[in-house]
Amino acid sequence: MHNLRYFPPPMPKISPGAYDFRKPTIRFVEVPRDKAYLRGPWEEKLSRLINIMSKKPICSPNNLLFPVHELQLSNISANFPYVKILPPEYSIKANSQASLRTLVVQGIPDLVYKVSFGIKVTSVLRTITPWSTHDGTEFTHKILEKLRVDKKILKIAPEIASAIVNEQDFAIAGHLSCIIREDYNDQTSEGEKVIICAALTEKDENGISFVERAWRLDTEEKRIEFFERYSQLLFAAFLPPALYNGVSFESHQQNVLARFDPCSEQLVGFVVRDFGAIKLHQDTLFSSTGLRANLLKDSSIEANDLLEVYTWLYNKLILAHIFRLMHVLNLHHSGVGWKIVRKHLSELIPRDHLLWNLWFENKEIKLKSFLRVRFEGLYGNASYFYIILELELLPEYYIVS
Repeated sequence: MHNLRYFPPPMPKISPGAYDFRKPTIRFVEVPRDKAYLRGPWEEKLSRLINIMSKKPICSPNNLLFPVHELQLSNISANFPYVKILPPEYSIKANSQASLRTLVVQGIPDLVYKVSFGIKVTSVLRTITPWSTHDGTEFTHKILEKLRVDKKILKIAPEIASAIVNEQDFAIAGHLSCIIREDYNDQTSEGEKVIICAALTEKDENGISFVERAWRLDTEEKRIEFFERYSQLLFAAFLPPALYNGVSFESHQQNVLARFDPCSEQLVGFVVRDFGAIKLHQDTLFSSTGLRANLLKDSSIEANDLLEVYTWLYNKLILAHIFRLMHVLNLHHSGVGWKIVRKHLSELIPRDHLLWNLWFENKEIKLKSFLRVRFEGLYGNASYFYIILELELLPEYYIVS
């Protein structure tokens, strides 16, 4: 399902294999300054991209340049009559990250440009709303440095600048926007090897996961050893800001990168990126840092209570991350994997904390129904159901006779 793509009108229909989504072209448009909303050092960081182009786009002082995905031009023409699309000679090739809309340009290893892309991947239209362009930079410049984070274990990719057209309808505005983010990769990591976590659990043509193949995990003992270290570091990275600041990163496998020592091949930590779907509880954040995040009205990242933060964390960190690794390492049905997970979680979560009660003493937890979301075209009003909570079960539950 994660590879399903749909092109709503007015985007052109593209047959499978007809377009290389890994190597798109960045085009440029001119937007009147009074129709744009900027945050952070937008023009300074955009100039990094423009300065390496063979033919540099220019505009009048009353306008601003926006980089856009070439396939997004039909949406821009349809929605923004005041925007001028520059000729194709003002363009540059890029490589896309896993999300397709986050673009990397050769020669600028430390920055990525996340642009609006009006296609549906799974159930979501991949535009970038004003909530994301505003809240991500707000979180970066005001909140990030105050969080309880072990910086040796967790590196955070800040969203340093953003731009979006100033439209009252946020759904329309999301079709022309961009977030500039610092990137952490092999070229900027001072020697570490950096791998998107989702790649570890992909499988080859023989059904063998890449993590098993690359790290030669050909015995249960080796798989357990790898999973032990991975679980310990993953929870040490993402639990403290949730426990003490009321902040849950969206720590599923696409948003998290694993960092490895190239000599020992040992996992040393993680990188987290993308602040568009974090969850934070303002009162807990204020009591721990003295700060509140200045979010746009109706922002989805603001949680009503800590229960919402911790349910979100379980969905992203446990079910959409560590469980997937546990499954491909064949440590799920025996209960070995869940025993390791419970051990490392219990080392970090105080017994008198709400998170302990929710994850270890409750019998069920709320989970998003991805198929129903897909079929009914839901997103913010996602459909949920309740499942048996894996963490409170005994290992014997999983033993297959």
